[in-house]
Amino acid sequence: METKKTKPWRSRKYPAMRKPDTLGGTTKTETAGYVSGPQQIERLFNAGQILDNFRAKNYDGATTGDLPPMDPTRRRNYDLADASADLASIKARSKEQAAQIKAIEAEKKAEAENVTKVTEEKPKEE
Repeated sequence: METKKTKPWRSRKYPAMRKPDTLGGTTKTETAGYVSGPQQIERLFNAGQILDNFRAKNYDGATTGDLPPMDPTRRRNYDLADASADLASIKARSKEQAAQIKAIEAEKKAEAENVTKVTEEKPKEE
């Protein structure tokens, strides 16, 4: 019976460590060791600017001051009474918006009819 000899784990060859990825001369990976407070603050500030630029580029109407609305169900002490009150206000708002849209469409339709009536009338010849 033959036994296969395996190399001890110390003699196995591992791939060499690769250099950290860079973006514009700055590294994208964390470095080992101590990072001072000002460096951490600067990195966080730069990360925030990158995030703002990404949001502004990829989302319509996103500016640095605009934050997405907070989900009301994530508040503390949010219960079913709050949910039903929120639902009622949402329904009322949607009815108001629908009425406003219908009024605007009716105005546009009336204006369009007036324009066609004026263009159909021929000026009187003297």
